[in-house]
Amino acid sequence: MTSDRTSRDVGQDEPVTLAEACRLFFGGRLSPSALRTEAAKGRLTITQIARKDFVTRRAIEEMMVACRRPVKTESKTDSRTTAATAQEALRIKLANLGKAKR
Repeated sequence: MTSDRTSRDVGQDEPVTLAEACRLFFGGRLSPSALRTEAAKGRLTITQIARKDFVTRRAIEEMMVACRRPVKTESKTDSRTTAATAQEALRIKLANLGKAKR
């Protein structure tokens, strides 16, 4: 395992150390500790062999999907409109209750 190895050289199920995975798949922007954190959250499968932690390209790809955040969409109504609608619904409900008691 030479340092000039690229992510294209790694097979889907080939185990690589966490440090190597950080370098290959994240350009060194993550640490092995960050990958262990994701494993603790249940988003990354780590294989331990002889007290060394390994991951695969497939496991990293699955983690990336699991970590994906949903896109926030803009609401067509603002909170004032929603509050006014809720108040109007309450007024109608109270009016109907008043009619039912008569």
